[in-house]
Amino acid sequence: MRSVLEPAGSLDIHTHALEGKPAEIVLAVARAVRADLVVAATHGRGALERLLLGSTSAALLRGAECSMLLVPQPPLAERLRLDRQMFGMSVSRAPGEWNEELQTFIRRNGGRRTRLEIDDPSLGAQVQESGYALVGAAYDAHDARVELMFGGLHTGEAHLTHSLGDVDSISVQCDATAHDSALFIQSGRSGALLTFLDADDRASSAGA
Repeated sequence: MRSVLEPAGSLDIHTHALEGKPAEIVLAVARAVRADLVVAATHGRGALERLLLGSTSAALLRGAECSMLLVPQPPLAERLRLDRQMFGMSVSRAPGEWNEELQTFIRRNGGRRTRLEIDDPSLGAQVQESGYALVGAAYDAHDARVELMFGGLHTGEAHLTHSLGDVDSISVQCDATAHDSALFIQSGRSGALLTFLDADDRASSAGA
């Protein structure tokens, strides 16, 4: 977060690690430093969840002695993009998110030449393909499988599909220039790593 905020201008950032009920602690700090503004995220909880669990944002609104800015959770694609920008990687463990994440991944990277490696504890790491262009990816909720589709760079060239079941998580890693560099699909103790053959070219261009 610090690395994302600092280039925006001259900022004096102080970090505090405190324990206690979030709303009470935030309000106490705001009073102590005479804050002009408190910013908090909301998680979109419904009325029943607020009734059972309480709402930090609601408690902040009731108790704040300064201005409040409540920020709703962004759409999935934007949230994962922000994760990659701040941490260099986004990780999704919710099956309901996977198809959208894969579709946006294809929109960003369709046509790039790839290398697919499967890491199986019983067999070790094995290369499944190298040089094929990425043309599609999807998550089938009915069969709980991810399908990765590849084709040649020219019409009529060979194509192939690789299927992965029992998926636990989908991760996307980006490079220093914010371009996707890898897709990792965790499946039990096994994993599939998709990298791009043009990644070295991008790295060389960025360093030139």
